[in-house]
This record gives sequence, C-alpha cells and structure tokens, in this order.
Amino acid sequence: MILVLGGTTEARQLAGYLQEEGFPVVLTTVSSYGEKLAKEQGVKEVLVGALTGAQLADLIRRLQVRAVIDATHPFAENIRAIAQSTARQLGIAYGRLERAAGGLPEHPLLFQVSGYLAAACQAAALGDTIFLTIGSRRLPLFTTHPALAGKRIIARVLPAAEVLGQCRRLGLPPRQIVAMQGPFDTEGNAWMFRHFGAEVVVTKDSGPTGGLQAKWEACLALNIPLVVIRRPPAGHANVFTQFEEIKYFLKEVNQYGEGDHLAGARQPGPG
Repeated sequence: MILVLGGTTEARQLAGYLQEEGFPVVLTTVSSYGEKLAKEQGVKEVLVGALTGAQLADLIRRLQVRAVIDATHPFAENIRAIAQSTARQLGIAYGRLERAAGGLPEHPLLFQVSGYLAAACQAAALGDTIFLTIGSRRLPLFTTHPALAGKRIIARVLPAAEVLGQCRRLGLPPRQIVAMQGPFDTEGNAWMFRHFGAEVVVTKDSGPTGGLQAKWEACLALNIPLVVIRRPPAGHANVFTQFEEIKYFLKEVNQYGEGDHLAGARQPGPG
C-alpha cells in the first residue's frame, strides 16, 4: 500500500495518477470536504482526520504501507516532520511532492520574509489596513502582535464554522472577515483588495497552484505592497516535483524494499 498524505489539489491528483499506474493507494485528508473532493476525482480510498505520530505509525502498520508520499501543503510543517520521523523510525520509504514555488521578480512592492512574525513586522511598517491571505492557523500571530496594535486586519479565510468562530474569538468583527474559498484570479483579488481598502497584502509562497501570481498581479495593478512568507525547507533528500518521478521512486521501493537508502537518500529517475 502507498500512503499519500494531504488534502491539497496535488495530493488528490497524485493519488488518482498512482491508482491509474496500478499502485494500491490510500489518501489522507484532514477534512470531510477534502474527502468529498477526492472521491469526486476518483480516488477510491480516503481517510479523514489529522494524524499524530502514533496514529500515523499505527496506520502504516495496519495497512502494511511500503512508502509514504507527503503531498501536504508547503507550509504544513508539523505533519511533514511527523511523516519524516515516523517513516525513518519504521524503516519505510518517504518521498515529498513539492509544488513549484512562486518565482516572483525583484520589485519595490514585493517584500519576501522568512516567517510569520517577520511578515507581521513588515506589514506593520507598510500600512494600516492589512489584508491577510495566510489561512486561519497563524492568525493569532497577527491579531496579538504588538507591532499590529491599532491596525485594521482583514482576514480572508475558509467559510467553515470553526474557522469563523476562531476569527470572532480573536476579536475580528464580521466586516473584517472575508469567508471565501480561493484561489482567486487577478480580477477577483483586485476587487477584494480595493473594496476593503487594503494598504498591504500578506500571503505565503504557495506557488501558482495557491494563487500567488494572481495576488501579485492584483497588488501590482493597485500599487499595493505584497509581503510574501517564504516556504520552509523540505528538509529531506527525496523531494520530487513531477508525478512520474514519484512513480519511478515507488518502483524502486517495490524492487529493493524499504531499506535505509530509500528512507531518505536517493533521487531515482527513469534511467
């Protein structure tokens, strides 16, 4: 069995691709909505729920997983660390599907920073109305940051009840919450930024798939600075960007077993 981690678009597409290539696959996603999307795309086996290290280890043993393919979001650092550690402890192969980075140009309106706290400080220096497109998990770092005291924060988040409840608990009134699921095109982003009077936009380097280019184009058109949080390093040798690379990687797993060289050291290819 091949275990694909992640409710991302790429994870669903990869699971479907591997199925078509004849691999037995199970996909994990944290939400029932992610399960629904996966099933609609033809993924046969989907498990729902966040995983701890112990739960992941139990799942690997129960399903007799031979390889873990991590296709989670580039900023899902916790599950990535858990997956790498668990695969190493159990001696099974681990591979990471990494989506393409944004590849944004050098520009006076573009500020690339190394983390969320740096983004909060940078945004505070650039404007008083800050439009956040970073999701909901890291919102507390912005709503409680001293540098942003007195600033007007607009948070674009998923329209899920638990997310909206979190926004309200953090003190954000309804007029400062944009509950919509992206990604959005340039025109859609520009309308929102203009409508809410954004003076600076904060986002993550989620790549073209996550709508980074469209956000940048909207900011450029409106002459608004964009603060981009660089993605954390993958932290592993077996990082792939193409589905075919993963197919050949898994063929090596089937051929050679779960040895240490596949748990974190080789980059196989079609040769």
